[in-house]
Amino acid sequence: MAGELGGLRRWKRFLPAFSTIDAAIESENPGNSRAKHRDARLEIIEKLIDAADDAAVAEKLCAVLDDVMVQSLQTLEMVATLASTDLAKDVGGLRNHESGRVRCLAAGVVCRWMASVKDELAEVSAAMEKLTRLLGPDDGTDHRAKIILEQRNRSSCGTSDSMAKRNSRLSVLRRS
Repeated sequence: MAGELGGLRRWKRFLPAFSTIDAAIESENPGNSRAKHRDARLEIIEKLIDAADDAAVAEKLCAVLDDVMVQSLQTLEMVATLASTDLAKDVGGLRNHESGRVRCLAAGVVCRWMASVKDELAEVSAAMEKLTRLLGPDDGTDHRAKIILEQRNRSSCGTSDSMAKRNSRLSVLRRS
């Protein structure tokens, strides 16, 4: 029973990370099916459950699962995937794993995601600054408000009569 408790306790909170990582890898490259990896993991987990009375076997199976997670994280590093909330939460949780290799890889993946977000924010900020400079010097007016008003005027077809006609047509369609 000690083997089951130790091995399962060690891995139970991290098992969902496998599914999330697999989904991220498959979504980036649909031809890269992770079905064989899932089947192999399930077999290892079943053996871990069966090794309830043998702590040495359970520890070896946990080491195998550590290696499988390392391979999954290395594959995740190679694909250009966006970090969804679940993926970031699961990979971030792996930073508390008992295996140093898993912790290190998970921390590296999260660090690269954070750097990527910072880079994207810097690019957007630079583009906004460039746009502000293109609009001309600040004369006390709100350039963004001008842009929004111009867009509204263009989308409203220029007259309030046409808006009223369009709204009445929509209400007739909704009734029928």
